[in-house]
Amino acid sequence: MIISNTERFISRFNDNKFERKNRISKICGMRKLQYLLVIFFILLALPAILNAQREITVAGDVIYVKVGDGLNGMLMPRTDASNVDVAFYFQSGSMYESDSVSGTSNLLVKIIGDKIISSLKNDRNQLSNQNTKFSYYVNTEYAVLKFTTTSQNIPACLKLIRDSIFSGRIYQPELNKARTSILQQIEEEKHDFKKIFETRLLNGLYVQDHQKFETLGNATEIKTFDLNTLTIALKKYYVPNNTIVLVTGNFQAGNVEDALETTYKDVLKGEFNPETITKIVDLRPMAYNTQFIIEDTTNNPEFQICWQFPGTNNNPHDSYCAFLINALLNDKNNYIQIKAAKLGCKKLTVQYEANNFNGILRVSFQPSKQNLYTTYQFIITELGRLNKTLLNDVMIGAAKIKFKKEYEELKKSKEYPTWVANHWTYDNNTFLPELLDSVMPLGMPRIERFVNDYIIGSPHITGLRISKADRSALKIDSLFTDIDQTVAQYIFTYRQNVTSLEGDDNQLKLRNLLQWLNINTDVNVQVNGFSDEHEYRRATDEDSIIQFMDSMPTFHMVTSDFIKHKFYVTPELARSAKIVRYLYEHGIAAERINGTSMMFKSGNKQEEADNMKCNLTLNKVHKSPSLYEYHYGKKKGQ
Repeated sequence: MIISNTERFISRFNDNKFERKNRISKICGMRKLQYLLVIFFILLALPAILNAQREITVAGDVIYVKVGDGLNGMLMPRTDASNVDVAFYFQSGSMYESDSVSGTSNLLVKIIGDKIISSLKNDRNQLSNQNTKFSYYVNTEYAVLKFTTTSQNIPACLKLIRDSIFSGRIYQPELNKARTSILQQIEEEKHDFKKIFETRLLNGLYVQDHQKFETLGNATEIKTFDLNTLTIALKKYYVPNNTIVLVTGNFQAGNVEDALETTYKDVLKGEFNPETITKIVDLRPMAYNTQFIIEDTTNNPEFQICWQFPGTNNNPHDSYCAFLINALLNDKNNYIQIKAAKLGCKKLTVQYEANNFNGILRVSFQPSKQNLYTTYQFIITELGRLNKTLLNDVMIGAAKIKFKKEYEELKKSKEYPTWVANHWTYDNNTFLPELLDSVMPLGMPRIERFVNDYIIGSPHITGLRISKADRSALKIDSLFTDIDQTVAQYIFTYRQNVTSLEGDDNQLKLRNLLQWLNINTDVNVQVNGFSDEHEYRRATDEDSIIQFMDSMPTFHMVTSDFIKHKFYVTPELARSAKIVRYLYEHGIAAERINGTSMMFKSGNKQEEADNMKCNLTLNKVHKSPSLYEYHYGKKKGQ
């Protein structure tokens, strides 16, 4: 095709244009110049000619097509299917949004989807509700529009998307309607227990980054979006080179290839380069272990424990390990599954949610009410020492067999093309087809390092869904309660001349602090005691405090004379020491707790009240070895 186009271009070149005074020029240099110009124009046009060519790659049952100006197609004919699915994937999810434009992806999909639904309502159109089903959604990485129809309607589906998106516009009434619908949905989800639970999990896993996982968007920002904001997003992300067309079902591949090329050959490539997405997405790691409770109407209490895991695109090599660990933990013959079942656990499933830019390992289980906390403690403890229990050659071998079987079943299923599309980033569609060959060679050292980095050495979040009645009857709050990073901002308050904690609020904070230290074993705490100059300078129970501090060599005091004479204890010192003593007596090691004390001067009653308190300083201690030690052992002299 390239050669024939070039030949036609040369044949139309007319030497008569170079005639002078009705005579053809005999100057050889002029003729050389003419041919050089021809060659120049050919070379100039060649990239455009090449880009317009259809590129086809066949891999098993899947046909990959690139047409027009960079649009990617994936075709999977199935003669046993009755219909055809035509799905469009646009890399335009919440993961690519900044806080100021949170929700643009969802709003755009809503507008486009409603526009197409309106078109399908017209029975006079080739595509209508009579012969086509249509659905749309947006997730963290893709906006997806899907038609289910007959093979004869595939060209009409392609044209409808072209006219609605690539050549379409957004109008104010469409924006107003979509905005109202989404704001209503956001409001409704505030009362959906499952959505509330999932939101708390994401908030705990990603903290500042959690907005990237809220596909609905931020209500405050959505209210401010105008046509210009959405038009910019439409022109940026909804372009051929950022689009994957997935066609599966009963159709002739050649006909669809022709239809793709015919429909999109004149659609211009966007300025946006999807490859830059992989260079700007950065998710911050968790810092602490956290836990929470959501009251639900469920009859069966359910725990979910989640870790941040690698994404298939930002860290493919570690994601191979993640797939294998997922198979290992789901093996019903492993020690954790067997013991949990004996404790009455109704369900124990592990799921590696493998997105491109992030992953989540989600462990879900429903313990019996009689052994609710015992089962939780067992599972979380065993997951924290996988390297000593399940990681061995026999279990790894069994996990590989299990994974191979599941992968081969997936590859034969109709969901396989969807999986490939979801893990197709820019020009790379190889991850899923090559996954099995990448997982099978994994050895013990590689798996051990992965488990140490992402499970044993990595914080997690635990959520508990439980009914209000069970929460009260099982007295779960005494064992498991809401704890997050706000522990670091705790302030214990006191009345004048009082050094013991009073009130339910102070007692709750103290219990939460203890639980925080129990689940974050790599965190040390310093309790800072304060007092005001107007307070009485001697605590009334100094003997017990003095005796305790004699056993705490790490306790720091502002007054050095105290160590020498041991005459009295000041209020600020007593306040700090009593919290430290409570933590010590409830199992927190002495080397993890510390205390300071300081007196302040106040200028008014408000400052005086503010000076009677204790606050906390939390320090995370990295117990894991350095990278050098981990790979090569200790340095010489250590």
